[in-house]
Amino acid sequence: MYKLGICTRFRDAMSWKGHLINHVHRYFAQVYAQKLFKREDVGIFCLEGNSADDTYERLVERDEQNVNVHLYKEEDLVDAEKIPATGSTTDTTRLAYMGKLGAALLNEARTKCESVIWIESDLIITDTFLFSKLVKLAEELESVVAPWIWINYNNSYIFYDIWAFRELGTDIHWHFRTPKSESRTVEMNSIGSCCAIPRCVLDSTANFGPNEFIDFCKSVRECGFKVRVAPQLEIEHPGESHIAKRWI
Repeated sequence: MYKLGICTRFRDAMSWKGHLINHVHRYFAQVYAQKLFKREDVGIFCLEGNSADDTYERLVERDEQNVNVHLYKEEDLVDAEKIPATGSTTDTTRLAYMGKLGAALLNEARTKCESVIWIESDLIITDTFLFSKLVKLAEELESVVAPWIWINYNNSYIFYDIWAFRELGTDIHWHFRTPKSESRTVEMNSIGSCCAIPRCVLDSTANFGPNEFIDFCKSVRECGFKVRVAPQLEIEHPGESHIAKRWI
């Protein structure tokens, strides 16, 4: 039983303004930089989306070098469909397939880990205590807890995961340019891209569905738990400034 499981879906390197972006090296560097968790206590569950570039080969190298890396291709977990892993979140066919993949990957980790961090492969982590802080909050509050996810666009900090928040409740209305709350946590209907899932939720029937994160969070709430954002814990989605500096 790992103290922490990290679930991540990978996809092809992307071409952006002449630069080829592959997240594998940076992803593992960020994960292994996280404090308070010994490497042997962390299981990394990677789902590779049948990429056309060398993403899978890079992950195989990691799998061979680290006994705690568990690598899956789509067909290892589900009846693979010819649906792209990237695209619009309004594409219901793609979203349903991503929900199926998410459920399968989470099910691989939930029986092997005390807690789980779900994180997309392209996010940028600058706080080396982020995972431990998220897990501590999630266990303490018996809630799924997400960090504030933002993107730097034209020197403005824009709230990134807006698509997953389209079913907001009546009390909280966060939009792209709304300042973050100063509260310790804010209860939400749904979150996306990164979150900590505590043992109590892993023991429940909560899982991804056809609307991916929206359905996951709905099932979490139906099981009697909360979904929260911790605004003071931050993670970043790469923006044009990173690409221009070839940071990735």
